[in-house]
Amino acid sequence: MVRARGTGSDHLLCLDLSDLPLVAQALLLRLDPVHDLDEYSALRRVTASLAVPYSVADVRSAAAADPATARLATRIDNLGIASWELWRRGDERSAAELDMTAGRCFVIDLGSLNSPGERAAVSLGLLSRLWMLRRRRLPMLLVVDEAHNILPSVTADPLSSSTADLGVVIAGEGRKFGLHLFVATQRPGKVHPNVVSQCDNLLLMRMNGSTDIEELAHLFSHVPPAMLHRATTFGLGQALFAGPIAPTPLLARVGTRVSPEGGADVPTDRAHPAADTGVLTYPHEGPESS
Repeated sequence: MVRARGTGSDHLLCLDLSDLPLVAQALLLRLDPVHDLDEYSALRRVTASLAVPYSVADVRSAAAADPATARLATRIDNLGIASWELWRRGDERSAAELDMTAGRCFVIDLGSLNSPGERAAVSLGLLSRLWMLRRRRLPMLLVVDEAHNILPSVTADPLSSSTADLGVVIAGEGRKFGLHLFVATQRPGKVHPNVVSQCDNLLLMRMNGSTDIEELAHLFSHVPPAMLHRATTFGLGQALFAGPIAPTPLLARVGTRVSPEGGADVPTDRAHPAADTGVLTYPHEGPESS
């Protein structure tokens, strides 16, 4: 499990600015190579002069030291990104240096980060690194949970938009390099359509929105629409399978899970009146409480 600082994780979710490609760094700083000619050029010169790894603070200091690049330092200050908890400190190890071949599974907990900007930066940084190393042809299943947040169909955020564009590339071309996508979402209509259209297999559980079902019917035309619409009536564990895993679409029930259950709702009796006061109290259950 890779989590943000302060969560007690074995692997820390932190990055150096140099872990992001230059294009991603420019997006982070809201720089356009055409409309922000001077500052984009300043970013190129400053980062080229620094030894890797370098931080946001390193870039700011180097930019502030030269009047020709001082505007770049002001931009960093105005955006406030230097104060993000995401950035590596001291002897900490960047998440970009994780050896993905050293374990069978790595979970990157983006929800442990404080801001959407930090989550978008990590998503783009890690996907960029995986794509950069694609020619090693290391077989990998990349599971993207809550994919509508990571690979959105529409977004005004340039980092999220670039992440979605890279997701489209990986979905379309990743398989020949051993990179396979498992996209999980409750809102398929909000996932980039060019990502969903590259998914050969469909595992559909309960759906409440008819709009999402209509979108799935368009993308998975080999599945009878009547079967898709039955998803609105599914109970716990019921699912529709279609694609190479089920050449003839079929309805099935998912069995008991092997791994421990997690992510349950807060129990209804969690808050209870304290004796003789009528005041609601919340019992402390120790570090293992969810």
